[in-house]
Amino acid sequence: MSLRCRNPESQGVPSDAILRFVQRIEKEVDSVHSFVLLRNGHVVANGWWHPYSLEFKQEIYSITKSITSTAIGIAISEGIIRIDDLVSSFFDTEQINFKYLRKNKNLRIRHLLTMSSGHNVDALWPIEKGMGWTEKILSTEIKHTPGTYFLYNEGASYLLSVILTRVTGYKLIDYLRPRLFEKLGINNLSWEESPENINLGGWGLRITTEDIAKFGQLYLQNGMWNKQQVISPQWVSAARSHQISIGDTPKDNWEWGYGYQFWTLKDNAYAACGAFGQYCIVMPNEKLVLATTAGTNSSQSILNILWEELIPYLNNTRSNSKTVKITELNKYLSTLTLPTPKGTNSVSIVRKFNNRCFSLEPNKLGIKEISFYFEQNVIKIVKENNSRHTLLVGYKSWAMNSSIGIWPWEHGHKFQKKSLAISGAWESDNIYTTKLYFCDSPHSIILRFQFTISQILIEEHHHISFETHPNPTLVGNLID
Repeated sequence: MSLRCRNPESQGVPSDAILRFVQRIEKEVDSVHSFVLLRNGHVVANGWWHPYSLEFKQEIYSITKSITSTAIGIAISEGIIRIDDLVSSFFDTEQINFKYLRKNKNLRIRHLLTMSSGHNVDALWPIEKGMGWTEKILSTEIKHTPGTYFLYNEGASYLLSVILTRVTGYKLIDYLRPRLFEKLGINNLSWEESPENINLGGWGLRITTEDIAKFGQLYLQNGMWNKQQVISPQWVSAARSHQISIGDTPKDNWEWGYGYQFWTLKDNAYAACGAFGQYCIVMPNEKLVLATTAGTNSSQSILNILWEELIPYLNNTRSNSKTVKITELNKYLSTLTLPTPKGTNSVSIVRKFNNRCFSLEPNKLGIKEISFYFEQNVIKIVKENNSRHTLLVGYKSWAMNSSIGIWPWEHGHKFQKKSLAISGAWESDNIYTTKLYFCDSPHSIILRFQFTISQILIEEHHHISFETHPNPTLVGNLID
């Protein structure tokens, strides 16, 4: 079954409600990159904010956990493992320092799935130098009885990947390819690996927004796809159900509990959730799936807007101007674009620095030289390894470039062609600002170039980041 588009009203979804949902997201959430809305298994609306587009496979962060969980569910159906298997049964606990695993012999696969391993800190982070990832996790103290204490734990998801790889002989991506991905028509995906050559169970998977929606629809259909039972309905029911409380939660909070690497929401809904606004929201009562990708620090707002602007109006499609509303919606969705930097295309200082090169002081980005060709809207970079790169910069538009391997989101996977989008403008007489979107990730940065008499100062600002410390200003000297 491929996803087919249908008129929103034919599926009980008012076009004007979708339009309000999208417009309010644009106003309140910075920035959503794409969405696919399904009802009754049909696409009733979708949109990509340029420079993002439907073919980009984006890092989905912790949505990956729900797919790892699904792999465990399939393995259980095949009789390879059992949900109450002891974690210790998959490892030689005497081989290395697994003293805490020996101490807590009751740690089971079930506890890894529900983030209730008993750790009071993430068992994976921080990675310790000279220690393997698996050893780090299994050597981290378990302070609570497994199954009694919830802690969101990357180590738990990674161990699930390790265990599945050990018992099947396949990496997660290879195990799931014929059992899940190919059946759903999810192709050409990538999944990052640890130094142990294990797919990262908790993050690192790159798929399209439509692929995310397919995954949600599979669960909405109780594991059935194209009249074939891909995952068992018993697993779907258990994985999406409340298995453990996550602590004291305000009554208006959407996080009501946790299943098997899924979050349980209000109104019988549940979701696979990734950092910075990656969502696969499944609403069985409404027969609705919403997939989003984003790069925002206000991802909660996406859920609030969904419940306020769309859900209350389902099946209320009576209107004398449906065609006008559908036309207006389609027109709006076809012109979605992310804002470009504000400013002018040229200033007087351009004449002095056009076609000039700056030598940068040693820096963590590994940039050796940078030069500007403003008349051609081009920036050229020479890296410390002497590789040369030419970047096109749009003005009031997005210019697409190949990744150049400088920033962390460009590493760990095969680059997608033309996935780096850049736009720039002069915000003042001596400051040229560029914004860069890494279109196979949620991430974007702002580079602000301040020109002085004989130097350039380069400030780097991250719109979203797991790190809290500021980036140092880069200094470059004009080469005569």
